Amino acid sequence: MRVGCYEKLDIDGFVKPGTRVSGEDVLIGKVVKMRGSDNIDFGRKTHKDASTSMRRTETGRVDSVMITNNAEGSKMVKV
Repeated sequence: MRVGCYEKLDIDGFVKPGTRVSGEDVLIGKVVKMRGSDNIDFGRKTHKDASTSMRRTETGRVDSVMITNNAEGSKMVKV
């Protein structure tokens, strides 16, 4: 996991609207499969953290969270 505060994420991995955020708070929790991880090797990582965080100098409140699917069926999120 990256350095940051994951405590404000909901069960779905997104921060809730109306939440106060600052510093290195994570807005979107995301894990992606690494290339070449199809072969299971128990000594190697197969996934990595690709979460979206705030910038250290930013503060604010989450106004809205929009979730949609693109043409390929992947979930897209805008906070």
